[in-house]
Amino acid sequence: MWLLLIVLALLVLVFLFLCLPVEISLAYERVHADDSASIEVRTLLGLVRVRRELTKLEATQTEGGPAVVVHGKAGHDGPTDEGGISTADVPRRWDQIREFVAFIKRALHIAKNTSPHIHIYNLRVEAHIGVNDSVQTGMLVGTMYAAISTLLGWLSHQCKFVDRPYIQVRPAFHQTLFHLRTQSILRIRMGYVISAGIRLLVAWKRRAF
Repeated sequence: MWLLLIVLALLVLVFLFLCLPVEISLAYERVHADDSASIEVRTLLGLVRVRRELTKLEATQTEGGPAVVVHGKAGHDGPTDEGGISTADVPRRWDQIREFVAFIKRALHIAKNTSPHIHIYNLRVEAHIGVNDSVQTGMLVGTMYAAISTLLGWLSHQCKFVDRPYIQVRPAFHQTLFHLRTQSILRIRMGYVISAGIRLLVAWKRRAF
């Protein structure tokens, strides 16, 4: 009898754990050519909290050719790290690249199956753009608004919007300006996160086949 009660209690705890929400806060800002972004993951009712910041993304030229360098840090006080990939590495790592592309295809399939369980809150997209010519500024504003609306329309078919996204694209007449800022909160149950993580791990282990 006691063994049955313990098993039932464990099953209830596992069920409650799988039903716990995982909240992901995303923020991105671009001013001219400068980028900054952050991601914060919270779960277990706020007891677990992980924050990652992208402080700089830049293109550079190395001896091996063009490269992209990413600077980031963990949290506000974490160590700064950076990494890059050069075009000179492509011929030498063709097999690895091919395996990685195959993994990306599997990962996208897993993401597509998981995305209907993602709930999006407080999605905001704000942009302020302009060039010296007023007509061109107006065209840029219209084009950007249409592109953002199309992207969010596609996203609404993949995920669930809890509230209506906020979109604002403002013109900056007679000045050259590009300022884009986005933020949102994603929520998904722990069970779906674990399921997707296991499938991603299996796909990574099989990437060489």
